[in-house]
Amino acid sequence: MGFTLRQAAKQAKVSPTTISRALKIGRLSGSKDEDGVWSIDPAELARVFPITATGNGSLDKTEQAQVTGVTAADVMTMKVEMLEQQLVRERQALDREQEMVADLQRRLDKAEERVFALTMEGKTSTTNRPSWWSKLTGG
Repeated sequence: MGFTLRQAAKQAKVSPTTISRALKIGRLSGSKDEDGVWSIDPAELARVFPITATGNGSLDKTEQAQVTGVTAADVMTMKVEMLEQQLVRERQALDREQEMVADLQRRLDKAEERVFALTMEGKTSTTNRPSWWSKLTGG
């Protein structure tokens, strides 16, 4: 006899919605009877949501190896590989951001040069022309 949805949730220390969602997406397998009540095999529940005798929802490394067939060394190797992949992605993102900052700095430098050139151009052209007051007074 398997667990009902509520019993499985209580045993795994998760909400019934979590169990239902796991069943719906196929992460956890179970069957429904003619009344629509779920029956979840305890071994299947333990595969997806590890259960201990204390009911705290976690296994020690030996129990985990027995349930999943994966050793602690395998788990650590997988974690290291995942972290290395994440590190590569983070470095790539950092490189892209540094390139963007360098490009923006170049654009800013060019804009400052243009503003300076236009400012200097405006100062030299106004000093050579007579003022509007001298034009009015004729002097």
